[in-house]
Amino acid sequence: MPLPPVGPWSDIGSSSGSPLKNVLSQAMAYMEIRNRGSNVTRIENIPADLKEEIQEWGYTLIPKDSDYLYRTADLIHLKRNPYRSQRAAC
Repeated sequence: MPLPPVGPWSDIGSSSGSPLKNVLSQAMAYMEIRNRGSNVTRIENIPADLKEEIQEWGYTLIPKDSDYLYRTADLIHLKRNPYRSQRAAC
């Protein structure tokens, strides 16, 4: 379930712990309820500079797969074996 960005962090107040930690905890709790216990509850595109801090809180960060890069000319004609699945999709 897409959620809008949250922040700025200084405006997310709480008397205990990091404001970001509190927001992250609330967002995950909300998504787990909405996802009815699904194993796919996740937050994507966490900034790299927050990785260590978020892992310290007990969250597991998994890198996303890299994007595919194709030559434009090859995609236009969908030639050769590397583009079998793309041809089938068309």
